[in-house]
Amino acid sequence: MLKAELLRAQIVAHNQFFRENPDQLEVYVKKAQVISTGRPSPSFTYVYDLNVLAMDYPGNIDDLTLPILAWAYVHQPELLFNPAKREDGIGFEAEILNNDTADILYVIKASELVIVTKDPDGKVTVTHRDQPRHFEDEPGSQWSEILVKAADGDEITLPEGRNV
Repeated sequence: MLKAELLRAQIVAHNQFFRENPDQLEVYVKKAQVISTGRPSPSFTYVYDLNVLAMDYPGNIDDLTLPILAWAYVHQPELLFNPAKREDGIGFEAEILNNDTADILYVIKASELVIVTKDPDGKVTVTHRDQPRHFEDEPGSQWSEILVKAADGDEITLPEGRNV
């Protein structure tokens, strides 16, 4: 699934621990559904829980949360901007393993539109699309300044001057 791959890439690119220990990060899909309208187009939507499991994670939880928010800003923006969806759109559980590490499981409500088309030669094309953004940043918003840069591969600046 496209969004799972993009989320894993976002976290690994912006978290030193996962660059050095990629096997300590699992990104997987649970509770998935396929929604098709039965209309003339065979296009459909995947709706699923996207799970991010950080195992034996020694870092600050903020260093994991910010890349997830940056991903959501670009790829699942209604989780941040839609009041009805942001209340339970991104949740997490943490199991403290010792004084230095924890297992952290994020569960993210995601959807992925899949466009199915057929060209004149009969070749079927399947394209996964991001959610469209139906809003603009408020004037003075720091989302674009901080998190979009992270989504584009620039450095994320965290509280207290720490960098991911």
